[in-house]
Amino acid sequence: MCKKGTFLNVVDMGEESLDWKWELYYNGNKPKNLFRLGFNRENEMDILELIKARRSIREFKSKDIDEEIVDEILEAGRWAPSGLNNQPWKFMVLKGEDKNSLAEYTKYFDIIKGANKIIMVFLNNEDSYNRDKDLMAIGACIQNILISIHSKGLGACWLGEILNQKDQIHKFLKTSQNLELAAVLALGYPHDSSSGSKRKKLKDLIIK
Repeated sequence: MCKKGTFLNVVDMGEESLDWKWELYYNGNKPKNLFRLGFNRENEMDILELIKARRSIREFKSKDIDEEIVDEILEAGRWAPSGLNNQPWKFMVLKGEDKNSLAEYTKYFDIIKGANKIIMVFLNNEDSYNRDKDLMAIGACIQNILISIHSKGLGACWLGEILNQKDQIHKFLKTSQNLELAAVLALGYPHDSSSGSKRKKLKDLIIK
């Protein structure tokens, strides 16, 4: 017998396709839901290459991004993991004059003005139950957003210095008191292909 909602079996559907069948059992009964997850080594590599290829983009083309695409990007963000599934994030999208006015609150004003849109991520303190865990969830949400942006051929720059002015920005936007600005992402079509990036070697990051 297994507890309600426990994943009981993972069955290999064939070595070639590496398709997996997930069976969700409820109290030992027959599967109530059957999920099919298409998976192969090629897909796994695609995801890793996507992560490695993402770069911070600071110059953008003057090309508009469809609202539908922005919604898809935010959809990726809202499916990030969070403690107790409390989903402590809220989003705001700025464009046009509102976007350009936001540029006054950072020394990197040229990035904001050059972007087509700005995605702002807020910590909703009304839904918060543990600040440390909620900030980790916000980070996961932002990473989902950044990877989704890159997968669509768009570029983004995660701006941090602007958070020094988050109290003034709160007054400018007239946002609710329970919303705390956590991240500002400049979004647009990349002007040029970005340069390469380096990371520390994996062996230097593993504690033994």
